[in-house]
Amino acid sequence: MAQSIIQYKLLISCPSDIKDEISIIRDVIKQFNEQYTDVLDIEVKEKHWSTDSYSQSGERPQSILNEQIVNDCDAAVAVFWSRFGTPTGRYGSGTEEEIELMLEKGRQVFMYFSEKPLSPELFNAEEQARIKEFRDKYKNRGLYFTYSSDDEFRKMFFAHLSKYFISKKSLAEAKDRFSSLKLMGINENKELIENPVILIFKPYVKQSIEEYKTEIVKGMEDISNIHLKRNQDGISNTGFSFSLYTPVEIEGNIRDLITKISKAAEVNLSDDFFDLGGLSRNSISIGLIGGALEGTEQEKEKHKKIQELYNTILSFISWYPVEDAFKDMKCLMFALKNDGTDVDRDVEITLKLPKDTILKTKDFPCFDNETKGYLLNDCDMREMFGIPATQHYLDYDDSMLHPRISPIVSARFPGYTPDFNDDFAEELRTVFYYSLFEDGLNDILRVKVDYIKHNTAVAFPSVIFIKAQVAEISYSISSQCNPKMIKGTLKVEE
Repeated sequence: MAQSIIQYKLLISCPSDIKDEISIIRDVIKQFNEQYTDVLDIEVKEKHWSTDSYSQSGERPQSILNEQIVNDCDAAVAVFWSRFGTPTGRYGSGTEEEIELMLEKGRQVFMYFSEKPLSPELFNAEEQARIKEFRDKYKNRGLYFTYSSDDEFRKMFFAHLSKYFISKKSLAEAKDRFSSLKLMGINENKELIENPVILIFKPYVKQSIEEYKTEIVKGMEDISNIHLKRNQDGISNTGFSFSLYTPVEIEGNIRDLITKISKAAEVNLSDDFFDLGGLSRNSISIGLIGGALEGTEQEKEKHKKIQELYNTILSFISWYPVEDAFKDMKCLMFALKNDGTDVDRDVEITLKLPKDTILKTKDFPCFDNETKGYLLNDCDMREMFGIPATQHYLDYDDSMLHPRISPIVSARFPGYTPDFNDDFAEELRTVFYYSLFEDGLNDILRVKVDYIKHNTAVAFPSVIFIKAQVAEISYSISSQCNPKMIKGTLKVEE
């Protein structure tokens, strides 16, 4: 998508002894653009005689330079240290002339004087006197700052550059630019719609209960179709003395679980389902590398498939109570859209629904401690309950200047399961990233959006669960770039 960017030209004006600071200035400009161009649609472009001037004759050299790059700049940064510069015929140095020219035009000048130590070979009494005289000229006008280290200069210049170029004065120069915010619904096809629709909640996960069931049944059928051949001794031929190997068998707990699930799924396992033929493990290497499997490729493949089936069943057992608890729940999905021509910031959307319409997180389905640990450690709850980005709208986190921080989940160790209640409650607050209040007859829900670019839409951080039917939702939108509150009403479709 094409992007309309306001570009500001910044003149770098320094005597020839300033080298490290020029590098820092360029780094700061790059940092500023990386941080703010996409957010505010503004960009700072450096101008310096070494890269932007060209050979031209006929006039005073500084006049040519002024015409080529100085006059067209929106601001300038000037730094002095050991040298004042070469006289131009009109001013004491080229830098002085460029500063005066910018100030005459009413443009911003960032001026700095270095107080870093000077080595004897760089100290020149005449140059220092010229710098002092020039500095005294501006001391009562608040036009300059001093610094004593490169790091101090870097931080100071970035702060000054940012404050100036993202100020309301600078952004106001962009005429005919405005934001136009609108609350939209999202349907089951992940499309933006004028009015929200009540949806049956479907968690955003890699596999649903039905997909797990399909995978489990297919796994059982595939394994049942594997029939291993044996040699005359009743074992497969590994090509080694069998005395060095221990037969591999499927553990009893794995057999019992697969058998139990197969009966529930009404799948008949083959009589040799758990038969691994002559698959064995090297008894010498068991204590060293876990014991390498020895056998035919078909025996190894069957063993692998049984292990995979077992792991899938475990995942299914962990996931089932979660999806089952939310399977009949209803929800609404929203997005904020900006149809304007300018970015907007600090947006707050307030929804008003009849009291007891919104399901509060404290009233969510109850899970045991083990399931809470599974949700925290093995699932992405933001993805599960969130509204992922599509071609029509961005993910909520794309609008945030500061990311949502999830709690540090207590670790699980063999034989020890921590209490996950507090971590789980905190994660729910992070996922359902809105504020919920009551004002007597209504549920009030508030969502904040740090910034939203023009011609884009941003989804809410999560679905909004509802426990009662609702016909209308009134809303209001306030933002930094809109002096008036935007108000409206949405009709809810079923």
